[in-house]
Amino acid sequence: VSVFSPTNLAQDLVDLFSPESGPNSVHYQMAIDDGLREVTLPRNQLFQCLANIIKNATESVQTMPSTTGEIKLNIQRASQGGVAGVIFIIEDDGIGLATHLIPQVFSMGYSTKAKGTGIGLHSCAIFANALGGSIAVSSDGVNKGACVRLWLPLLAHDN
Repeated sequence: VSVFSPTNLAQDLVDLFSPESGPNSVHYQMAIDDGLREVTLPRNQLFQCLANIIKNATESVQTMPSTTGEIKLNIQRASQGGVAGVIFIIEDDGIGLATHLIPQVFSMGYSTKAKGTGIGLHSCAIFANALGGSIAVSSDGVNKGACVRLWLPLLAHDN
């Protein structure tokens, strides 16, 4: 567990994925709550979880027929059940998901990708649950993008 800036975390993630080349270009947008200067969370595990989600979003956008796609990373304070926390929202305009597949996306071994392992989102769910958080995926359907919401309770030392 460490104290870190969510803005720096988001920038590190965007820097990791921005140079990726693919058939389509991807534009990354960040929006971080101005009052959220530092958080106390397991940074390395959080980085890995968000990297899995953004990798999925990037691949989803790159498979679309359009030449440019967009991924938005929004980080803000959000209470859940009276517990102060932070929510990470990753939205893309990629291939999306059929609604009947959504309940399966966090299951071990389940993947919608031909060469997917089904480990990434499953690991994210384990991480969120271990911290008392939650993770959810939504999509309006095939070719309509997807949104992942990862909520984590803020640990001690947060302002």
